[in-house]
Amino acid sequence: MKLYHVAPIPLGAGSVIEPGNFGRLMARNDAGSFIAHREAVYECVRAKRFANKPSRMESIFCCLNEDGVREYRAQFNPLSICYEVELVDWGKPFHVAPISHVICQQQHVLAAAALEVAANNYWAYLVPNDLETSGANDLVTVLRHTNLVREVAALMEVLTPSPIRIVRRLQD
Repeated sequence: MKLYHVAPIPLGAGSVIEPGNFGRLMARNDAGSFIAHREAVYECVRAKRFANKPSRMESIFCCLNEDGVREYRAQFNPLSICYEVELVDWGKPFHVAPISHVICQQQHVLAAAALEVAANNYWAYLVPNDLETSGANDLVTVLRHTNLVREVAALMEVLTPSPIRIVRRLQD
């Protein structure tokens, strides 16, 4: 099954990207920044209420289709490169959620409770039609289903601790 990823550097087909780069960047981020604070809240909510879900700090982020990865690049990494990728280990846990459930900017004064609610919504998200998403075969089911629901799939991210392998670079 195809997945899509944004990376800041040119990579060739067959290159493997290890998970955890986002967590490494967050560890170096200014502890007072909004993004570092947001990720600390998301991680705390995950650990307390959704411990079976993979940590954002130890995972890699993918999109479900080309429209989604292009939208993601436009919003978050406009100078990066879009790739078609595949998971190296389909047996690893995963989480699928709308990118919109990740609050990207602090809007005026954001109450701590509002950030916690957003984090809870992100981790509690179930894909449309309440598909079960507990294992590798289920991810294939989720991918097939969301590819049928294009308007939903374009705004979703897959989070997994599996490394990914570059299949090809997408045309800009």
